[in-house]
Amino acid sequence: MDALLKMPLMADLSPAARELIAARASRRKVPASEKVVKQGDRDTDMYIIAEGTFRVTITCEALGIERDLKTLTPGDCFGETALLSGEPRTATVQSVEGGEVWVLSRTDLEAVAKEEPETLLALCRMLARRFEAMSRREATLRFLHLEDFPEAHKHCDALHQRVSGYCRAIALEASADHALVAMVNPFDATNRGFIREALRGRRIEFAAISADDFERFAASHFHQPSRPAAADIQDIGVDAIDSNGQPQPLGEHQTAELLKMSFRTAALSGGSDVHFEPGEKTGQIRMRLDGDLTTIESEIPMRLFERIVSRLKVMSQLDITERRRSQDGRFTLTVGERRFDVRLSTMPCVAGEKIVLRLLDSSQHRQRLRDLVLSGPLGEKLADMFHNPTGLILVAGPTGSGKTTTLYAGIEEIWQASQTVNIITLEDPVEYRLPYATQVQVDRALGVTFSQSLATALRQDPDVVLVGEMRDEESANIAVEAATTGHLVLSTVHCDFATEAIARLRRLNVKTFLIAATLRCVIAQRLVPRICRACAESAADQPIVDRLVASGIIEPAERATLRRGMGCDVCQGRGTIGRVGLYEVLLIDQTIRTLIERDAGWSEISAVLTNENFVSMQRYAKFLLTQGIVAPEHAAECFPLQQSFAGNL
Repeated sequence: MDALLKMPLMADLSPAARELIAARASRRKVPASEKVVKQGDRDTDMYIIAEGTFRVTITCEALGIERDLKTLTPGDCFGETALLSGEPRTATVQSVEGGEVWVLSRTDLEAVAKEEPETLLALCRMLARRFEAMSRREATLRFLHLEDFPEAHKHCDALHQRVSGYCRAIALEASADHALVAMVNPFDATNRGFIREALRGRRIEFAAISADDFERFAASHFHQPSRPAAADIQDIGVDAIDSNGQPQPLGEHQTAELLKMSFRTAALSGGSDVHFEPGEKTGQIRMRLDGDLTTIESEIPMRLFERIVSRLKVMSQLDITERRRSQDGRFTLTVGERRFDVRLSTMPCVAGEKIVLRLLDSSQHRQRLRDLVLSGPLGEKLADMFHNPTGLILVAGPTGSGKTTTLYAGIEEIWQASQTVNIITLEDPVEYRLPYATQVQVDRALGVTFSQSLATALRQDPDVVLVGEMRDEESANIAVEAATTGHLVLSTVHCDFATEAIARLRRLNVKTFLIAATLRCVIAQRLVPRICRACAESAADQPIVDRLVASGIIEPAERATLRRGMGCDVCQGRGTIGRVGLYEVLLIDQTIRTLIERDAGWSEISAVLTNENFVSMQRYAKFLLTQGIVAPEHAAECFPLQQSFAGNL
């Protein structure tokens, strides 16, 4: 009990009250992963952590998305609000690796309070200090309701709708030197920087607004422009820096204006790639947004287009006289306060040279698996897989399906669980900076290959190694052997489904007994457009639903749960906003491991798959469909219709 008496909670209590609580509190062991309290439950026990680490999460019931709030360690307490108020739990608290807590029930508290009334006062003081700290953080932050601002529509044009839509923000009041901007997430520093750039010269007061209020306002007052125009967002600065850190001009006036407009539009819209495409008489600029290519600028005279191509090659330190061979380069781009690492690829074609830029937002927030995998139980299971001390975890899928994002989320899980590990990543390219990892840029042109870098990394005493891709036999075998010698190895492979990854390793001549010994989990994924909630309507009568029912992805009775976006001003007529992962997960248990080791075929392995060791892509698609997250036509695109030549011609 001596340790309990020294807890910060006890500091405000008299010696007599401390002794009473110590005598009443019961000590309880908590196994790993146990949920001590669950969001929505009405129990009223309070807990004081004696040993171990505990994770506090909150779940959005509408989508089943679980978000981390904070991590608690010995000396922290939780449940005091429910103990005092009797209200349902507002969050879930789960043990990370097992621990021990002291438990104080409401009956215990009432008994102590009868003898020492100051106990209740001490608990209230502790809560008051917590709220005071929050208030200091939010001293200038208010939560606003749109109904209190009937004239808001007169001021919303002060913040261009592209900035408003991207940042989920509304200018409620605006004058020559002041603006009141309400945001769905006013703590997003990156988006606040965009708004400051767009409203440069004004003193800005930020406030909070609900997502529902924002979407209703956007649907009523935002209108889709015919095309992005430089004047719309011209206040946001655009600068380029080459790979040596030297500033690079964007060219003479006309070239610079087109490049600035293109970069601003892609950055504000969330575009992942920008395509500069030559034609016979004119060129065009398009960007990839939510998986589709959208035109930024069409009918660019070829003389101007060629100057743009030359300027991009100079910025990337490429040979501007070489037009018959493809080249790869890179530079850094800043748009407002956001910083992008840009990967450039040129390709000679009949009409000239095509250039594609991949925009990698280095300031992008690192996501957790529970944010990516919308199914709470599956997200928890995958998080557990990344806590394996050794073995091999593979992520499969086509180019651009989010494989690297998933691996980074897995690394984030590892780091949050234990910040005493040595993490090394080998990537081509290094997409996002991880402050807690040693990241190595693979460059085959300089002779820095995956296999060479991996051999070197294994001499650096790593606990976790991320290999960007298993491209050849040598790197695959080194990675698998590393997984047998006390390392956790994470990597990607190019195949469509999780079940094909085993065959892929076999084709890379990895010995079957090594695959069986090391492989822990395979995740396959696609990215599917997410329905815009502002214009979502029933999709029960769509013809494509019949195909989903016939293929067994959904049951006939589930038609009524299906939805699709009809297109509105919020989503600029697309019916979708952003994309969500469609996953397939194969857990390698002992039964599957035995079959792999004896080189069993796929028919034998598929016969032992169950709901416990395998979540098919069809099963996860059903979850997304019935939750109203993706539309039937987008889910169906991931499962091509099987065709045959049966019947009469």
